[in-house]
Amino acid sequence: MIILSWEVLIINTYSILKTSMLSKVYKKKVAVNRINIDVRRGDIYGFIGRNGAGKTTLIRMILGVICPTEGRVELFGGENPDTARKKIGSSVENPCLYMWMNVEQNLEAHRILLGIKDKSVVDSLIKRVGLDVARKKKAGNLSLGMKQRLVIALSLIGNPEFLILDEPINGLDPSGIKEFRDLIKNLNQKYGVTVFISSHLLSELSKFATRYGIMEDGKLIEEFSSTELNERSEPSLLIKVDNIKRSIEIIEKDLGTKNYKIRDDSTIELFENGEKPGEINRLLSSNGIIVEAISKNQVDLESYFLKIAGVNKDL
Repeated sequence: MIILSWEVLIINTYSILKTSMLSKVYKKKVAVNRINIDVRRGDIYGFIGRNGAGKTTLIRMILGVICPTEGRVELFGGENPDTARKKIGSSVENPCLYMWMNVEQNLEAHRILLGIKDKSVVDSLIKRVGLDVARKKKAGNLSLGMKQRLVIALSLIGNPEFLILDEPINGLDPSGIKEFRDLIKNLNQKYGVTVFISSHLLSELSKFATRYGIMEDGKLIEEFSSTELNERSEPSLLIKVDNIKRSIEIIEKDLGTKNYKIRDDSTIELFENGEKPGEINRLLSSNGIIVEAISKNQVDLESYFLKIAGVNKDL
């Protein structure tokens, strides 16, 4: 039993990707600035940053498309980079599709290009990504969501352990985004594929990513798990009252907390008991306080990004 627990521990902490002081400088412009990133086996890693933050440059260095100015990339625990990159599937910026070929032909051409002898992988991938009904449809006639499925299928030829996708949900409508999200979760949970997704669509990433890295101006600001995000974004309560001084006295005495902030001359933000607005309302009302309004203030991923990145405008 101890041995099994130790094996589970190893699997859960094994790093698929680690970078050390990874940097890229173009003339006088620092595109990526000494980034240390850690993607672990089983992650759906959401790599967040505005356009121009350096996300694509970092991905190109990971894939070996461009050389870093300094630092190093470690893949699969330190395997030889050439061997390790054969375990990676990727789609960066504008993936190439043969628009005059159908889905099946696109996959077949890519299989031959990669030297994969097993012809059955094409049929298997078409079913895995949900393109069975469109297998004979030309790529140029596919919806954007279906094209994205085809791109992912192309990335999965060779049965990679690690999938890197650069801005894969750009341009998708809500239905297409949901289909993409379900597909990625299925690949991760059913087939054990570790996924690295760069995007600036934060609200969508927060629905399925398990870990995050935030990048701004070429720097990695922070890494955290979805659990840590939930802990940091627990709801506070915004309480608008007629007597703020008396309300504070009640909160400190009856709730035993000073974990609050005075927002203005009539509003308190309470950072504990955020899930109990009714009880807080009853407590204050029973002590003669008129509660004019009470509401939850939930911090989501986008708000958290804007806060720690010091950004005061929409992405």
